[in-house]
Amino acid sequence: MSTSGPGAPGFTSNQFGFGLSGPAASSFVVEASTNLQTWQPLSTNTFGVGLFQFVDPGSITNPIRFYRTRY
Repeated sequence: MSTSGPGAPGFTSNQFGFGLSGPAASSFVVEASTNLQTWQPLSTNTFGVGLFQFVDPGSITNPIRFYRTRY
């Protein structure tokens, strides 16, 4: 899979990533799970202007991984 546009989910340099947008100055957490029951925070961020690009360096060692974002 490869990205087809800004923010589209996909693999780049063997790492999975995607883009997020939201209200400027809002904080959010990207979490991941392998079973949809136990979630682990990966990154805490604050939205700025434009698209936030998230890349998961751990995706290369986790063949099945789900993501969610909490505000």
